[in-house]
Order: sequence, then C-alpha cells, then structure tokens
Amino acid sequence: MRRYGRLFMALIVVSVSAWVSLPIFFAQAQEWFKYVQSADSHTLSTTANNSLVYPIKPKQWLTFALPEESPQLRIITNAHIQRKDAAALVPNWAYALHYEFLDKKGVVLTSGVYNQRSQLTTYKDEQGELSYNNYYSNKELVPLDGRLILLGLQGMKRVTSLRVSLEATNPAIVEAAVRVYVPAKLAKQQLMTEWLRMGKAQKDNLAKNSIYPASLLSLAEKKNLVSHQWQALGPMGIEGKSYRTLTLYTLKDKEEEVAVQFTSGLQADGQHYAVIPLPERGGQVGLTFKALDGSALTTPIELNLQWFGRDNGQRWQQNAVWSKDSDNLSYSLDGGLLVIRPSSPVIVNASLTTEAEPKHDISDALLSVKTYRASFGVDFDVLHYQQQAAALRVDVRNLLTTAQQLQHEPVRYQWLDGKQQIIASGELNALQQASQYDRIGSIAEPGNVSEPLSYYFHLPPQVAKLRLLANAPSLLVSAYNQPYGLTKTQRVPEDTYVAHDASDGMRDQQLAWFPLRAANDKNLMQQQAVQWISGQYHPPEDNPDVLAGRYLWQDYIPQGEASAHYLLTEYTEDEPRTDALPSVYCALAVNQDTQVKLEAFAGFRRISPELIFLRNDTKPFHAELFFNQQKVTAIDAMGQQGAIHPPETNLGNQQIRLNTDSGGRWLMNYQAQCKGERYLKRRVFALNANVPQNFVIQHSQEDEVFSARLYSPNNTVERSQIKVDITAITANAPRASVATSWTYTNRLYDIRPLPTKAMPILYTQGQTLSNGERFSIPLNSDLPAGAYQIRMALANGAAGYIMLSQIKAGVYEQRRFYRESQLEAR
Repeated sequence: MRRYGRLFMALIVVSVSAWVSLPIFFAQAQEWFKYVQSADSHTLSTTANNSLVYPIKPKQWLTFALPEESPQLRIITNAHIQRKDAAALVPNWAYALHYEFLDKKGVVLTSGVYNQRSQLTTYKDEQGELSYNNYYSNKELVPLDGRLILLGLQGMKRVTSLRVSLEATNPAIVEAAVRVYVPAKLAKQQLMTEWLRMGKAQKDNLAKNSIYPASLLSLAEKKNLVSHQWQALGPMGIEGKSYRTLTLYTLKDKEEEVAVQFTSGLQADGQHYAVIPLPERGGQVGLTFKALDGSALTTPIELNLQWFGRDNGQRWQQNAVWSKDSDNLSYSLDGGLLVIRPSSPVIVNASLTTEAEPKHDISDALLSVKTYRASFGVDFDVLHYQQQAAALRVDVRNLLTTAQQLQHEPVRYQWLDGKQQIIASGELNALQQASQYDRIGSIAEPGNVSEPLSYYFHLPPQVAKLRLLANAPSLLVSAYNQPYGLTKTQRVPEDTYVAHDASDGMRDQQLAWFPLRAANDKNLMQQQAVQWISGQYHPPEDNPDVLAGRYLWQDYIPQGEASAHYLLTEYTEDEPRTDALPSVYCALAVNQDTQVKLEAFAGFRRISPELIFLRNDTKPFHAELFFNQQKVTAIDAMGQQGAIHPPETNLGNQQIRLNTDSGGRWLMNYQAQCKGERYLKRRVFALNANVPQNFVIQHSQEDEVFSARLYSPNNTVERSQIKVDITAITANAPRASVATSWTYTNRLYDIRPLPTKAMPILYTQGQTLSNGERFSIPLNSDLPAGAYQIRMALANGAAGYIMLSQIKAGVYEQRRFYRESQLEAR
C-alpha cells in the first residue's frame, strides 16, 4: 500500500505542476509563433552565432559591475538603424560611446568618448537575395557591423563599475547595442578540464588563429588558449526596467556556402563624380556599374572617363557607354587619378590588376572629415611653442540642400586671450557652389556640401583660443594646426600618387596640418553639432593659358660663381612655341635633301642656327652643309661632340642637305613642325654637399610656382635629399595674420632618380646625366611682395645638377632689342 500511496502522491505532484506550467507554455508558444512570423528568412539558420546584447538610446546610461583586478575590458557596439535607412548606402555611420569608470562610492575616476564609424555588411546569395551579416528577429531594426573598444585598467585599483551611454552624431542611428567582456579567470588545475568540456566548434574557434588545427595542438598550447578567454558581463539593475536585452545573430562561414560579399563601391551621378586613385606603376583597371540599390542596371549609362597623370602632359579622356549586357570596361593606365562622370546615379566598382598583385578592388577610396556646425559656437585651444607665433588653418564649408535658399552668411572668428577677452575678430566666407567630389551621406539624399575654403592664421603669442561663430546653421568648420618650425618633407615622385603599390609596403606620407579637436567637442557631440563629410581626392586643375601656350618662361641663374653645363634632354611635349624654338633641337637627316621650316621670334627675319653633332667615336670626319643647294659651311673636325654655327639665313621654308661621313646624330634648332626626335637644351648648375646654390627671385604676392629639376649621374640609384629654404631679402610688409594660402619656407625633397635614357652633357666628350626629376617650390600670396632667396643645398645622397625656372600663365609685356643688319635706302 505504501508503494501505491507514493505513486499516487507523485501523480498528484505531476498534475499540479502541469496545471501551473500550462499558461507559461502557451505564452512561450505564442511568443515563438510571433518570433517565427516576424523573423527574417535566415533568422533560424544554423549558420549564425547569437549573442545577448543590451540596447541603449542617446542619454541613457547602462552600468556594469567589474570584477576586482580586471586587467582589460572589451566593449563591442553595434549601432542600430531602421530598415528603411539601410538602402542609403552610407559608407560611414558615425556615432560615439561615452564611458565612465566609477569607484565604489560612485565617484567618476576617469571618462572619455570613443568616436566610431561603422558600415553595413551585406551579402547576396546565388538567388540574388540580400541579407545582412548582423540581424535581429525584429525586421525593422538593422544592426550595423560591430566596433571594438579595448580599454586597459592597469593602475586603476579603485574601479568597481563602468557606465556607458550613446552619443549619436548621425540622426539615422536610433540606438546601439552594447556587450562588455572581461578576461575569464580560471585556476591552473581547471584549464585542461575546461578544454575537455568544450565542443568541437568552440575548440576550432579558439584555435582559428593558430598554425595547427585544434586536434594537433600541444598541451601547453591548449592551456594557453583556454587561459585567454573573455567572459561576458551583464548590466546592473532589473531587466525590463533598468535595461533591455536582445539576441543578436551573426552569420558565420556564409562565404563558404552560398554567398559572396560585395562592396558598396563609390556612388556617382551627373553632379557628383567618382575618383579612383591609381598607384605609381598603374595597371589594368576594370570598371563595373550597378544601380544604387545594388541591382543590375536596366538602361544604358553614358560615361565620361578622364585620367590625370603626374604632369599636365599626362592626360587621357574618353566617352563610353555601359549597358546591362556589358561585362566590364578595361583600361591600361599609369599612376594618377581616374575621374568617372556618369550621366545618371550609379555605384562604381573599380578593380586593379598589376604584375605584383592579382585583381583586387580599389573602389573604397572615400575620406572622412569631421566638421562642426559653427552656429553652436566652436572653440579651439591655441598652443604656442616658447611664446612663438602659432600656425592654424580653418576650413569653412557650406551645407547646400535643394530646399535651402543660398545664404551668404559668414563665419565670425574671435581671438581670445587667457582671460577670455577678445583681442581681434573678423569674418570668413564660404563657397556657395556644391562640390563635385565631396558629399554628405548618399547621392539619393538631397545633401550637398561646398568645397572647403581654407584660411590660414598666424596667431601671436597672446592668443589662447580661437572661437568660431555663425548665424546660419549650414556653415561647417574644422581646424588644423602645424608644429612650429615644421620642415615640409616631400618624397619625389612617391608623394605625387595618393595610392601605393603593394611592393612599396606601408609608406608614411608626412602630414603638414594636423586635425584639431574642438575644446567643447563633448558638448557639440551631445548637441549633435558634429557633421561627418565623405570626401575624395581632387584631380589637378590645368591652367587654360598654359595649355594654350600663353605664358612667360623664365630661367634663373644662381648668385655668385657656379659650375654650369649645357645639357640636352628629351622633349616629348606638343609643338613648342615659337619663342622656345632656339632651345629646341630637332634631328636632321644626313646625306639627303630635307625640307624644313625655320621660325623665330616675331620681328626676326634672319637667324643663326646651331648644328650639334653627337658621335660614339673620336675619329676625324668631314661635313658640308647646304641651304637651298648652296654650300654655306664645310668643316673638318674630330671628337664625340661639337657644334657648327652656319652663317645667318632667312626664315621660312628651306631645303637643307648635310653631307658627312661622321655617322652619329645631328641636331639643329629653329625647326618648326619637326617630325623627328626633339631635344631641349638646358643650362644646369652643379649641386653637391659643399656648394649650395642661391637663386634670387621677385615675388609679386600672388600664388606662384617655381619648378626645379635635379639631374643625377646616369644609372644612379641612390636617393638625393635637397633642403630648400626661402628667406626674404627685402621685406616690404609683415606676413599677413590671416591669409587664404600658406607657404612652407622650409622644405626637404627626398628624390628617387627614375631610370631614363642617358642625356648628353654638351662639350664634355661623352659625359651623361639622367633626364631629370622635377619638383615644385610654391611661393603663395601669404608672403609679401619683394625679393626672396631660394637656397638649395644637398643634405644627403647623390650629387647632381640643378636648374630653377618659372612659368607665368597669361600674356605679359616683354621688351626685346633687335639689331638691324640691313637698312633700307632712303
């Protein structure tokens, strides 16, 4: 009976438990069905990891209790956007996480703000269906890619808790999910036990960064992996009241199954162009195009493609049409920038194939610039080195929307001293035209921004703060400073190219201006006064006067005694101007009649040409020169190089014949419309470690560029470092305290000689130099007008020869003196 009584009691307990659990079961079942109905198609996939996350909204705080003596802290955030905003294809979603470390009394020990930018990784399966790498069961909420913050807690013995809060700088970010991890603490005797308790997937995950798989790890390696795990922390408080929880799903190994990840590419349309940087060695560039939503284009797109090389002679432009049946557009291009101008909105994907690298994507070339809305008031601290004047740059932009009327409001600046008293003030204007290369957000959104207008401040020692104010909410500002006495370093030709070759490795390009964080950055973030701009590299602007041949060329001669030579260099430009023909030498055929056209400066009727010969031996030879079947010169000479100066001859069409048994090359100047090889005769000056060269120039207080060339001995591989210093000889006025340009008066050019043909040094019997490596020396309008000295000194590396010249665009008055050889009879 006792046995039946116990059985009866057990049945009663089971029945009561079932009755009590029934409502809970129905509630859970209803939640499950709701979950299945609202979930994405891949939510129940077994290929996804899941994590418990804790959402926070702006100005909401979550508190986590920290274990004692935790050496590190990991915080992973996933910003949330609405599904309707996911199609915007914003390359960088900006937000910030504010954190505070507290002691047991709740006193804040330290705090900070981590500014983060995330992306939305999207996948496309074989059926063309899109899915996100991170997702929730709620279809309307889309988590962006996770961002990691690693904080060290060494030396912070009193920390007991962590507080975090969201500061959204992008209005589309509604909240963010937070996960907090600390290093797991395991006793040594528990390490192997913990390993044995793990499943195969967990072991493989721990060993994924090891050389060997989990099955081949040694005992010590297994213990090391187990001892370096992270433990998740939950927030303090009551769930549903103090915090919320969500289950975040993350796809894993999806690429190995059916998916291929695609990049968002660069957005472009008829008003906003895409710019693709190409490395120095260039390669095979492939272009493909999609609609803004990532789907295939249904209508043909007209394209204008323009390539910009290093020099203004390196240009290429072509029109093309892309249709849905197109495979890809492919071009072989050297280093530089490729500008793509489509007729309608598209996404541009560019790939590059080189000898050093297989085909790889090069479309993700957007730059991010942090700006502040000046209408909130923006302060920048000014630091002075040993009471010297400080250099500061301010960029002013204007937000331009289709619904906004053009506002010509300025940005007001104030110089404040240490007591917050105004020392000086003024106004800064912004451009009103929308940039063709920079933008805010997606092209589909009506948010344009102007090009930056830069202002350069030369701040005296008493200025402690720069304040920027504006009435118009559309005005954006950013500031940059420069270390005192900075020497601007430029690597030639590497720094000409913004993209790097894989074989170059990581190459640091020295910054000249460093971005400044506003002194009131925290308040501006909380007021959502921070605006991120997506920018691109801009192609150079060619001067139309220079392209049309309307310019003044001037060569400079160094002061004092200088060792000099004449050098012949390759001339590969377009037809030279008439003014340049005395220095341009064209190859002349030997032992045959040649029709040539001789031209010179306007006003000249007769010229005295020069005939240069270049030979490989020194044997004697004989030469005779005929003009229009009349012998004008006959010589007997020997040597590898030399020159013949025929008597004066008339301009115009001439029949020339050169009879000689010398062999080699013969070159003559003044020939227009030359069909053969052309060379430019230059005068160059020796530059070595012992003898710097000093050039005196006249500066007109306009933006001017002086062009220098270094000619190294042929086959030189050693780099040369040239120090350039610019000093005023006659200072007619002090340097402007506010200017729209900036001159680096101390420069260092680190020059790599490029392999070229051997160029002959005239009258040296066989000596040669390289074809020269060009570098520019700007003197801008911030320098007062007057005489300046440009001092060039070899700081390190191989010696060579130098020249300095200038091209002044436009038409200038010139004075020439002529000698009349024949006077008309009166």
